[in-house]
Parts: sequence; structure tokens; C-alpha cells
Amino acid sequence: VHPEDPGADAALLGRLFAGEVGGFTVEKRFRGADGREAWGLVSAGILPDVDDDRPVALLLVQDITARRHGETVLAERALAEMEEAIREKNDFVSFVSHEFRTPLTSITGYAELLALGGLPDSDTVAFAGIIGREAQRLNAMVDDLLLLDRARGGRLQINPVQVDLTALVLEDAERARRVWPERTIACDLCPDLP
Repeated sequence: VHPEDPGADAALLGRLFAGEVGGFTVEKRFRGADGREAWGLVSAGILPDVDDDRPVALLLVQDITARRHGETVLAERALAEMEEAIREKNDFVSFVSHEFRTPLTSITGYAELLALGGLPDSDTVAFAGIIGREAQRLNAMVDDLLLLDRARGGRLQINPVQVDLTALVLEDAERARRVWPERTIACDLCPDLP
């Protein structure tokens, strides 16, 4: 018997011998002579008509140590997977918030400049264009998040389309030039890209 359990065992057997319960089945711990812990499924009942003076109990113990160990391993694995999912979620939230902050910073900065007024018309048009493009970029990121959600839920249909890589790179380079005019941004692209 496991050293921590004799009181509970005695109480359960006492109820059995007192006739309060007709029998019971419990999982309980045992400790071997070598100190190792084992688990058993114990089924107990009173044998009828064996001795009228003293009831006799029949106890059947099935070794379930391997099953309990498997449950422990599964629980530990589930906990590790849950911790990994929390880490991934935190990383994802951090990444998304950073990606959203960049266009929001541009939108906020150029909107504040426009609100001051007194800018030349060319700057006003340029700043409004940047605000519009950054808002479209945010909208595209929201679309990507919704797409990701559909993909994870198994509700995504993929429809491949051709994309002009040169145009995409040049568009991003132009956006970067407007955001960081003090930097030199040059593109050396292969004109034969499909």
C-alpha cells in the first residue's frame, strides 16, 4: 500500500465490511519493495456464504501502471503543445502589431502634416497618395489575416494568378523612397522576369 493512502484504504474497506457499499472499483497507488510507484485498478466485494461469522472480501487488482504512465505522457505532451501554441500566438501578435504600426505611423505622420496646412499643392497630393497607399496596405494585411484564418479553418480555396514581380518591387521601392527620402534606394532588376 502506498504510505500516503492507508487511511483512505481502511475507510473504504470499513464501509464494505459494514455493508454500506456492496463493492467498489478504484484506481490506487502502490509502492513496491524497491520504492517504485505502481498503479492498480482495485475491484472489491464481499463473498457470499463463505463464513457466517465473519465476512470475507475478494479483492482483484489489475496493474494499470503503463496506462497511467501513458496518460501522464499524453497530459505532458498536451501541456507542451498548449505552451507552444501560446508562444506562437504571442509571437504572431507581436509580428502583426509591428507590421500594422509601420503603415499607421506613415498615415498618422502625413495626416498631421496635411492638418497643419500651408503646404504646396504638390506635397499635399503626394502626402495624400502616401496615406491612401498605406491605408490600402493595412487593408491588404487585414485581408491576409482573414485569409490565414480561413486557411487554418480548412475553408480556403487557392486560385493562383500571375504577378509582375518587377512592378511589385518598384512599387515598394517608391514607397520606401517617400518614407525615407534621405536614403538612396536603387533597384537592379532583371527585365526578363516572368
